[in-house]
Amino acid sequence: MRSKLVSISALALSFGFAAQLLAPQLSHGAAAESKQDDRYTLTYSAAAAKKGESASATVTVTPKGEWHLNREFPTSLSVTPSTGVAVTKTKLKLQDAKRFDEHKGLEFQVAYEAKAAGKEKLDSKLKFAICIETSCSPVTETFSIAINVE
Repeated sequence: MRSKLVSISALALSFGFAAQLLAPQLSHGAAAESKQDDRYTLTYSAAAAKKGESASATVTVTPKGEWHLNREFPTSLSVTPSTGVAVTKTKLKLQDAKRFDEHKGLEFQVAYEAKAAGKEKLDSKLKFAICIETSCSPVTETFSIAINVE
C-alpha cells in the first residue's frame, strides 16, 4: 500500500511540474489568460512591475476563420485600476490601439505604474464588432487583468 501511495505522489508531482513548464507566461509576469469564442480569441496579460516602476498590460483580439473585425465600429477598451496601480489612460479608442488589422486582429497596450506591492488588477471592458460577409455582431467582454507587483 505504501509503495502505491509513493508512486501516486510521485506521479502527481510530475504532472504538477509539467503543468508549470507548459503554462503560458510572460517574463516575470502573470500568466496570459484567454477567452475562446467560435469567432475570435481574446488574450490578456500584464508584465510584472516593481513598486514605483512603469509597465504595461496587453489585450489582443484575434478573429478566427472567415471572421474579421469591423473598423467602423466604435471599438474601445475601458480599464479601472485597483488602488495600488495608476494608469495613464482609463479609456482607449481604436486610434490608441498598438495594432489593428481587420483580419489579423487588434492589440491594445495599457501603460501603468505600480504604486504598491502585492496582487493588483485592471478591471477591463472591451467593446468591438466581429463580422462575416453577411452580418456583424457587437461584442462586449469584461475581464480582470492580474498584475503582480514586487
